[in-house]
Amino acid sequence: MIKDEILTLKQVAIFLKVSPLTIHRLTKKGILPGVKIGNQWRYWRKNIEVILKNPETLSQAMMKKRKVA
Repeated sequence: MIKDEILTLKQVAIFLKVSPLTIHRLTKKGILPGVKIGNQWRYWRKNIEVILKNPETLSQAMMKKRKVA
């Protein structure tokens, strides 16, 4: 596995076993880091793995975004 591997939104959804819509929502809220190239999102696998290793980071980010909204 290449650490700097770039994934599509669909690949991230499959990797995390969630819907692509969930990935899109998390990205638009700034919770899941990604880069928009044209009209498509791209994600670095290493960033996704960091979130998986520290799920409390994702939970905290989601809670902060809810309080702001």
